[in-house]
Amino acid sequence: MFRSYPEYFESNINFQYCNHIGVDQMTINYIFQIQEPCEQLIIPINQLKLWNILKQKIYSLKQINMSLFSVYPYLLKLNYLISIVNYDTVEIKDMTLTLSDVFILENTNNKVDITLKNLIFIQTNFSHKTIIQTQVHGNILFYDVRIIDSNFINSTFFQFQKQSISISITIKNQLSREFNFILNKQHLYQYNYSKYSY
Repeated sequence: MFRSYPEYFESNINFQYCNHIGVDQMTINYIFQIQEPCEQLIIPINQLKLWNILKQKIYSLKQINMSLFSVYPYLLKLNYLISIVNYDTVEIKDMTLTLSDVFILENTNNKVDITLKNLIFIQTNFSHKTIIQTQVHGNILFYDVRIIDSNFINSTFFQFQKQSISISITIKNQLSREFNFILNKQHLYQYNYSKYSY
């Protein structure tokens, strides 16, 4: 399992200074930056966990943002669960992915705003799964998301049936090609109390 232990990036943060000036927002970038030319990258671990404990150390901190992206346009084959913990906003962008397991976003019962931007899901196959799971969804933006040569059987990106707060869902430039979506009384996005726009 690969874990982004908070000590990796937190050792470079001056917590005394952050508390002195009252830092209220911070962004952490997770960057796939493999420079070797290759068609695809298969990461052989059983779980990817990206987490932080910054709010325990910076008392004025109200919002922690994270961005996960790739510098080079390789196909990333992620064959494991991706766990993202203690972030208020999650942005996943500029990647071509083949997924075998789901994203789980945990934020101690607080909402998580989600942005998927300039993403390609290729040869991604799911059966009876919610692809991006969290307890409380915040606003959701899909921008230039493509699903190619994939199969979703009784699966959905998000499930909002237990959602008690109103959220906004924005979808721009979504494209599906050679995509099979087989449902049994389900939808790609399941919702109750949500506003959405295209």
